Amino acid sequence: MLRSMFTRAMSTAAPTQFVGKLKHPAKRAAHLMQQLNAEEVAKSAARNHVGKFKPGDAVEVELLLNKTTSKVQRVKGVVIAERNRGLASSFVIRNHIAECGYEQKIFLHSPLLHSVKLLKEKFISNGKKKVRRAKLYYLRDKAPRFTTV
Repeated sequence: MLRSMFTRAMSTAAPTQFVGKLKHPAKRAAHLMQQLNAEEVAKSAARNHVGKFKPGDAVEVELLLNKTTSKVQRVKGVVIAERNRGLASSFVIRNHIAECGYEQKIFLHSPLLHSVKLLKEKFISNGKKKVRRAKLYYLRDKAPRFTTV
């Protein structure tokens, strides 16, 4: 998708003399890719209903099973990691069902993501203390009661 947008932008651009930092074609292309990435993130943010959440919060995620059907799958869990990389941003949720722990990585700007709803802030400490880590991988070794929503 980005490649087609890039080729379209390069073909419609009139040949001009670049001044300053963007004289080199590789830097010009990288700058254009950054702009296209920012536009796609803005479009995706307008389309999805994603609430504010942080690691340690309990969330409920609604995902479409596939693009052709309108069936929605609801998944609950505790956010144990967040990754901010523009269009490749994602987060990992963890939950226990039937004494079995599972984790799922969800991409924020995926077309299959319908919504993310915050259930409870600071779920791990029952709202008493703030979470002081960005990645809560240590919860994998803890008892299931810490990540069961």
